[in-house]
Amino acid sequence: MTFEELLKIPVEEARASWTGATGEERAERVEAFIRKRVVQYSERLGFTPIEILTAFQKAKNVNAPNYYQEAIIPDITGVIVFDTPKEFRECFPSGRYLCPACDGISKHMTICDAGTLKEGEPCDWKAYGLFGTLGKGFRFLVKEGFLEKSVVYEIFKPIELEKMSDKCEGCGNEKDSRCDKCGDGNKVE
Repeated sequence: MTFEELLKIPVEEARASWTGATGEERAERVEAFIRKRVVQYSERLGFTPIEILTAFQKAKNVNAPNYYQEAIIPDITGVIVFDTPKEFRECFPSGRYLCPACDGISKHMTICDAGTLKEGEPCDWKAYGLFGTLGKGFRFLVKEGFLEKSVVYEIFKPIELEKMSDKCEGCGNEKDSRCDKCGDGNKVE
């Protein structure tokens, strides 16, 4: 099956989802979206367009107009691509992640288990909830296995990505050995 033949399947599904002009608009939107995303994913991952579209079609579990949209198949500009899960683990060996809601350090990458109290209760923020990682997370995908499970992951930010601050916890200024508060190495971490 060629790319164009495979593309016809979700486009026709979108067209058949509603009669008249609405069906035509849906078909056009789905086709434009697929073409744009397939090119982007193909260029970033090094797979052929037909491999990418086949993976999308295999993962599709709702009708075409509901599947081929930003929330399901996001733009991957700025998304880090790892070749293997091992490469991801090697980049972030601590296995610790910064919760975007409480700023605590979690051992779980998508569920806060830091124990930081928020409104008297331990924070249990989830990266996969309605508000995600509040724009403070880390988005990546893994090339190995992508054609079987085409997922862009969004997790809490690994602590290895946090920049160490050179500000003193005590005085709030740049660290200075002459300061009695920061001269003893009170470095924000």
